[in-house]
Amino acid sequence: MRFPKGEMVVLDLAGDVVRVHCSSGQRASLLLGNGFVEENGEYVRQIGNDVTSQKELTRWLMSHEALFSEGHGWSPAALVDHFRENGWVSGRFRTIGWVAPDQFVIGAQ
Repeated sequence: MRFPKGEMVVLDLAGDVVRVHCSSGQRASLLLGNGFVEENGEYVRQIGNDVTSQKELTRWLMSHEALFSEGHGWSPAALVDHFRENGWVSGRFRTIGWVAPDQFVIGAQ
């Protein structure tokens, strides 16, 4: 998959580990400063089954204009939308979806 340059793209938010793709050194520093570690070209942070941490991290990612990937099931974008519907996070957030491996669409909800 091709990723937009200079963006943080949240790839997984529903599990025990949050995974973010980031190609920007400045944004990578933000991730590292918030408990992420670099692993195989992605930035990961363990959150276990802690829903409170998941919500706090979601708010933090939203405040730093991360892109939440769209997809089937509990994609990061679907999870943020669920959090918003339940009043756990507020405001608009940015999304990214792929129409082909090398073509993406960025939107907002």
